[in-house]
Amino acid sequence: MPVRNKALLKSAPKKIVIHNFKKPPQLPDDFYELTAKNLLQGTLSVLQQQQQTNHFISLQNSYQDVVHLVSHQYGPRLYSDLRETMEKACEVVLNGNISTDVAATTFGSLLSYVSTQYQRYCEYLLLVKHVFAPLDRTHYWSLQTSQAVKGSSSLQSCLSVWQVGLNEFGKRLKVLELDETLYREWLGAFLNDWDLKDSLDASAGPDNRSNLQAIWYVWQDLGFLSSLPLQQDLQQYWTKQCVSWQQERPYRAAAFVDFCYQRHVHVTVWPWLPATWLWSILEHNLVQPHLNNEYLLQPTNLFPMLQLELSQQGGNMRDKNTPPIVQLWMMASRLPQGQALVGTAIAQFGKAEGLQIVQSYTKAIAVAQTTQQQLTNIAPSVNATQIVTDLLQLQESMRTLIGRLPQGKDWIHLKSAWEEVCNHDPGLAEQLAKFLDNILRNTKKLDQYQTSDDWLQKIISGIFIPIQSKDIFEAFYRKDLAKRLLWNRVVSMDVEKQVCSLLKAECGAGYTAKLEGMFLDVDFSRETMSVYKQSQANSAASGPVEMDVQVLTTGYWPVYPVYPNLILPESLREPQERFVNHYTTKYQGRRITWQFSLGHCVVRANGFGNKTYDLVVSLCQALVLTQFVSNDTKLGIRKLMELLGLDDRDEMERLLLSLACGKEGTRILRKIDYEQDKKKRSRTTIDDRDEFKINTSFESNQRRIRINNIMMKETKEEREKTVDAISRDRLYLIDAVLVRIMKARKTILHTQLIPQVLEQLKIPAQPADVKKRIETLIERDYMERDAENRNRYNYLA
Repeated sequence: MPVRNKALLKSAPKKIVIHNFKKPPQLPDDFYELTAKNLLQGTLSVLQQQQQTNHFISLQNSYQDVVHLVSHQYGPRLYSDLRETMEKACEVVLNGNISTDVAATTFGSLLSYVSTQYQRYCEYLLLVKHVFAPLDRTHYWSLQTSQAVKGSSSLQSCLSVWQVGLNEFGKRLKVLELDETLYREWLGAFLNDWDLKDSLDASAGPDNRSNLQAIWYVWQDLGFLSSLPLQQDLQQYWTKQCVSWQQERPYRAAAFVDFCYQRHVHVTVWPWLPATWLWSILEHNLVQPHLNNEYLLQPTNLFPMLQLELSQQGGNMRDKNTPPIVQLWMMASRLPQGQALVGTAIAQFGKAEGLQIVQSYTKAIAVAQTTQQQLTNIAPSVNATQIVTDLLQLQESMRTLIGRLPQGKDWIHLKSAWEEVCNHDPGLAEQLAKFLDNILRNTKKLDQYQTSDDWLQKIISGIFIPIQSKDIFEAFYRKDLAKRLLWNRVVSMDVEKQVCSLLKAECGAGYTAKLEGMFLDVDFSRETMSVYKQSQANSAASGPVEMDVQVLTTGYWPVYPVYPNLILPESLREPQERFVNHYTTKYQGRRITWQFSLGHCVVRANGFGNKTYDLVVSLCQALVLTQFVSNDTKLGIRKLMELLGLDDRDEMERLLLSLACGKEGTRILRKIDYEQDKKKRSRTTIDDRDEFKINTSFESNQRRIRINNIMMKETKEEREKTVDAISRDRLYLIDAVLVRIMKARKTILHTQLIPQVLEQLKIPAQPADVKKRIETLIERDYMERDAENRNRYNYLA
């Protein structure tokens, strides 16, 4: 068992007891004066010598001295002395002896002088903030009492060391009255830069903008921005510019738009400024007073900009700058209802351009009608389809223009404009039908248009849909379609049916019932002829002439002239009888009427030297040619009418003119005037005493020659008949609408009936037309006037 050492136990450590000083330690009497003087003078000397802080004072020692002063309750006194030192520092950086001229000479401008001195002062303040950080954390300067207090900076009117220093710098600016002078110089330089004045001068370059930015930050730091009259001065300046542009004569709309747009874009060169605020000032004081019908939106000012934009589309004339109309649209989009105003003006431009196209065409037609020599009673040879081409081109240009404008489709509505344009001339429906006919029967034109996938949709939506006279279009289109189908002028059956489907989708099945029936007849005729030829091939009956028959339903096709007394040769009469027997046997109860005016033949002509020609002519033309059995045969018009059994002299005259007076290479016959004079040109009319004979000198490089009959061109009488038929159909439509309304209402006032009829009618009609149909219905006892009120109508069941 171990033995304990009692000596070691007695030498264990004892407790330490600390007693208070009998007298507390005291600082020297001049400790504050010496310490504060070294601190304040040391920081100020750095500013005076313009050197870095660590070259003159020790940041660590200075920081420790501030800690000692604050811990010994010298904080308020030190804060007050520090503020006075800051005031002296402001006097150092902003010397009262320096004038504006001296600043401009030494630093280039007052802006550069103030920004440079402020930068020096901020470096001094940064040093003060680091050195006096213990004071800044425990004490704050009260603006109300002008004394340093302990507490939180969240208290009102309490400033930190940095804020006190900025406050002293602001006071110094006001004492030297540099604040107002500085603002005026800054405003002048800013406006010169914004207004793009003196762009070659250095004051408008990056250096000037750096000074502007520096002074802006000075005002921001000092809290001067809210007190500056900057907004009022900018508004006044741009209002003055606005009035100056308004007073210019002539008013330069495009130049003004570019002027505003360049200033609008120039705002982006100042990223340190609130761009939205500057744009708002520019837009409301410069742009908005011009955005009305008196200045920018006046047709004489706006339309030239739009015409310039349309003329540059699709070419190489477009420059890299933004077009004036796009500039105007982008600026108007920032104004309330600005896009609506410009969009309405653009729609008016589209309507004005469209009406100009229609009116120029109408004038051309009127001039052609007055100056045309009435020789063959053919309608004026003005390029009727050009109006449709011009309107489609205008619509495409407007679509391109609207596509370039952001959100243009939402604000520019051209539907009502196109409706007014397309219905200004009632003949546009007819010209649209002719336009489609020219495309659908011409391979080159169809290939040209098929380069675009939606070319048909553009025609239907652009011209057809706005037209109210859709019944006129249907009548003329059906006649042209019949010619293409019957005379083998169809280039693409798929395109023909596509047009029909688009019309059906827009106007309903009833509108295209006859067109679809015509296609069915063509298919039925093809099947019928296939069966007929098979039956003829199995039988022994056959002839030298091959005949192809097309079976047409009477209600679907236009009405054509019938020549019941036409005398056919035996070679044509025999196949005709064979087909009649075949058809009546298979389809009993059906009646066949032959339309000889639609027949075509291929006639092989010999006797022109060693050449043989195949002449593609109409049936009547072929009958005329077969009457000339020899080169010496001479026949007059009356004799030919007797031989053919044709009673219509006008038709016979057109036949002879097509064979004797057509274009070069088709004159198979020669016309001999009864009063022939070598000095006079041959007449283009036919007298009963004129004679015709075979043109033995006929020669052509083509073996197969197509001789078009003049009947293929629509005569004035035919057009008038078509229009009259449409007018009669419209009367029946008005009657049907009137009866439908009266049957539903039983009794109605005149003032209520007329608007309802016009609303339900899908054709152009006037109140006078409705009144006339009301009278006819009263006469036919469909309705009557009320005995007590003559303005009320009653329905008679």
